[in-house]
Amino acid sequence: MAELLLGQAPSFDVSGFHPGRFAALSPDAARQTSLDLYNDIYHWPAPPEPVA
Repeated sequence: MAELLLGQAPSFDVSGFHPGRFAALSPDAARQTSLDLYNDIYHWPAPPEPVA
């Protein structure tokens, strides 16, 4: 990514990262898939209830 941001040619094939790979999905399906994957990675379980 740094190479691309600097306007240089990437040192490896980055075609697998092209957003067009999601072209077969509708925008709603792509959005839902993205949210599901994000939640799978970054969702923390709720803290346990305090013991009374």
